[in-house]
Amino acid sequence: MKNLFNKAMIILLCCCSFSAFTQEQVVIESLEDAFKLALEANPDYKNYLLKQEQSEYDYKASRSYRFPTVTGTFSYQNNLELATTPIPGEISGMPGETIEAQFGQQYNNNYGVSINKNLINGSSALQSKISKIQMEMSKAQTDSYEELLKQQVSLYYYSALIANRSVELNQKDLQLADSLLELTQSKYDEGVLDLLTVNSSKINSNNVERSLVGNSILYDQNIIELKKLFGLDFIDELVLKTDLIYDLPMPKSVSDLSPDKQLDLSSMNLEQSELQMKVQKAAYLPTLTSTTYFGQQQFSDDTNLSFKSSNWSDYSYVGISLNVPIFSGFSRQNNLKSSKVALQIARNEQEALERSSKNQDLQLINQYNLSLRDTKVSKETFQLYQSNLELTFQQYEEGLVGLDQYLRVFEDYLKAEGNFLSSMSNTYGYYSQIISRSK
Repeated sequence: MKNLFNKAMIILLCCCSFSAFTQEQVVIESLEDAFKLALEANPDYKNYLLKQEQSEYDYKASRSYRFPTVTGTFSYQNNLELATTPIPGEISGMPGETIEAQFGQQYNNNYGVSINKNLINGSSALQSKISKIQMEMSKAQTDSYEELLKQQVSLYYYSALIANRSVELNQKDLQLADSLLELTQSKYDEGVLDLLTVNSSKINSNNVERSLVGNSILYDQNIIELKKLFGLDFIDELVLKTDLIYDLPMPKSVSDLSPDKQLDLSSMNLEQSELQMKVQKAAYLPTLTSTTYFGQQQFSDDTNLSFKSSNWSDYSYVGISLNVPIFSGFSRQNNLKSSKVALQIARNEQEALERSSKNQDLQLINQYNLSLRDTKVSKETFQLYQSNLELTFQQYEEGLVGLDQYLRVFEDYLKAEGNFLSSMSNTYGYYSQIISRSK
């Protein structure tokens, strides 16, 4: 039994040691630190960077049309039946007759180098331009996601700080609420206060405790979301060193916002649609290709392959191929019409996005400034109620006011506190969208 206990303790210590070893503590000193960590470790952002790198290679590959393709070839051919060709009998001294003759040998071997070059091919050049646009779009998509990532990081960062500050206030409020509940219960037992006052005191205590639990959950949720954005494991510890206190940001204007990244993407999409239409038009154009071949061949009546140079003969040629499209079952016409419709859709989307982007920017700034104004008023009101609570307590100790009046002031203080924290949370929600687009 003792050995079993010792083994269990060893396993437990090993597990604890392993857990402590694998757990990581990450300390965030500021919002800039949070941005830096997210851009270094966010899994989705890494994928965007990889896609951007992939698009660069795709663009380089699309430019290969400017160069010739060089191919090394080797072929072996067994002529099971040589072709029969009728020839005049005069060649063999048999005038007036036709002789069926077979030329060549049964086995034929060839090796050489083939060089092909597109001399005229409009669609290849256009496809390369499209690939370049796609590369630029990939970069714009990465920038757009970086903006969204910063918005999410700042939102959860400030929400966590506000929730943490709320928890600290709730803890102090709960101590005061419990003390008041104990005092009112004692006064009720003495017959000084009625049951209504006791119930009000109990309600205050319960409301504060519910706020404490809710804000604690909210804080944990924001920390979990930050861990996801930072690419951290659930068991890792994330510590936010910044204390928000009651600081408020400054008012903003539309000029403080950088252009919407979606506008860049929309503009590139429009350019890509224009190139796609040109590609469909290029399908009507002829293509010109040159082919050059340098090689040698060997003929024999058996399967033996000789490597003597005297058994090989030179075989080279140069050719030019002109292909003129004539009829393709109406596919080119329909593809061209489809590309024109796609181009018009892209133009409509571009115009709509430009209008909506301006309206959204104005709305964001207006809502932020109004919310900031409300938060400043709520903050001042909260601080006044905080001061009234302290003054009323002094009056209560001096016997100038009763306990029931002090409870009413405490209730008003709790409402003002809730209004202020809620307003501050809304303000920083708008601020998170602005800061991600700050110039």
